Amino acid sequence: RAQNLAPSEAALAEFVGKHVAGGKRIVCVTSGGTTVPLEKNTVRFIDNFSTGNRGAASAELFLRAGYAVVFLHRQGSAFPFARRALGKSAEALLEAGDDAAAALARAAAEYREHRAQLLAVPFVSVSDYLFLLREAAQALAPAGARALLYLAAAVSDFYLPESAMAEHKIQSGGGLALELSGVPKVLGAVKAEWAPAALVVSFKLETNEHVLLAKAAGALRKYAVDLVVANRLATYKRHVTLVMRSSRDTPPSAPAVRGDEDAPVPVEGVNCVEIALPDGQEGGDIEELLVSRLAELHADHLRAHIRAVALHQS
Repeated sequence: RAQNLAPSEAALAEFVGKHVAGGKRIVCVTSGGTTVPLEKNTVRFIDNFSTGNRGAASAELFLRAGYAVVFLHRQGSAFPFARRALGKSAEALLEAGDDAAAALARAAAEYREHRAQLLAVPFVSVSDYLFLLREAAQALAPAGARALLYLAAAVSDFYLPESAMAEHKIQSGGGLALELSGVPKVLGAVKAEWAPAALVVSFKLETNEHVLLAKAAGALRKYAVDLVVANRLATYKRHVTLVMRSSRDTPPSAPAVRGDEDAPVPVEGVNCVEIALPDGQEGGDIEELLVSRLAELHADHLRAHIRAVALHQS
């Protein structure tokens, strides 16, 4: 169990309880990358490229759509409303001068407008993230089908167990050999144990377009998530694919992939919805289209849950 992580279980429970009582839909947005420490007294760590902009943009849009938002984010990554004002180099901000100050003032005003509906929960390491994801999902469970988990964080696939870490800084000189272990796959527990009535949306990023759909279908099958947002590194800012089961009774299927396939891997049992920015549109956020569509799907999910409960009680 990770120690000294904020906010506490009580803060999550209070936030969710307040908004459940108010009848709001609630989303947990996970955002940014996770670090993999190499020492117990950490100096060196492995990281990934994620800036957290997708998660921060999505959190903004969910707030504007009337959701209460638990923003589980990498400390220091992009933050709702501030991301546009501060998402530049220090030199660019200084050059912008009064324009930058005005942009920051506008961001601060919009943040103040929504901050009662926002609970920001920072993490750094992959172990921090996994612990907090469990706490957040369990806290959202009382919201039932009003809860949405939007798992956009770029979570490390490999880590160094604490038993294999050096106590202090690894000394320089010579080479460094590491044997990393696979990070425990907890995604299945989100739907199966922690928040079973919630709509659970996971993300899959690949560099090889031929394996992307097969990997998304695998997540639907293995982890029982409701939907996978599949995106390719080269185009993820302009195009995503929503991948869902085509039937509740028949699980998606695809052969195992190596990762270097040069032809599309065949996939069965899924429906796909393409979301893309219009050709020629520059500077837009594809998250506007993505969050709008997911809010519609969440409304459908909630209505279906209400009908199922009524049918069960009749």
